[in-house]
Amino acid sequence: MVQNVQKLRELAERGDADAQFRYGYACEHGQDLAKDYQAAMHWYRKSADQGNPEAIRSVGWLYEKGWGVPRDVNMAIEWYRHAADKGNSDAQWRIGYLYMIGDSVPQDYEKSLYWFHRSADLGDRNGQFFLGHLYEHGYGVTRDKAKAIEWYGRAADQGDDRAKKGLVRLLGSMYPSPDSHPVINIISGTIINSTIDQSNSMR
Repeated sequence: MVQNVQKLRELAERGDADAQFRYGYACEHGQDLAKDYQAAMHWYRKSADQGNPEAIRSVGWLYEKGWGVPRDVNMAIEWYRHAADKGNSDAQWRIGYLYMIGDSVPQDYEKSLYWFHRSADLGDRNGQFFLGHLYEHGYGVTRDKAKAIEWYGRAADQGDDRAKKGLVRLLGSMYPSPDSHPVINIISGTIINSTIDQSNSMR
């Protein structure tokens, strides 16, 4: 594995954008070498300068966390936007999340809704979960249990445990038993049935 990292480093130094991103990732996560956030930022930036969406998103992530650089949420959002414009769904929902919680930026549910929708429409389960969260609680949008169930269902269908709990919560409050539950075609019947069963077992 160490040889693989060394090979990545060699490729990165030759200007390979994918290798630069992957080596930066190894530096960030300490994969077969010591964690080094400054080195991670260095290689992410080199890859980002060549237009790699994952690297662009990762630069934003390091700014958001303050790893290897002073924490700067506005700079993080700027980088996330660059990645989002290239279709990176992870960057899209992260922008939405920062506006939802108002982390160093004014809380803005409308912006959250916009970015979560963009991410969710690309099939990102985090975007789908948070979109369901907004609809369930009526944050920046009219409260809508049906839409919350729809988006939770899509995220749950991808294995998101938070979304599964959301389905248990919503469906458990709406239907006293599986027999009283109508056919809902917007999400997997298997998930619907399993979440209803879980809800009833929790009563």
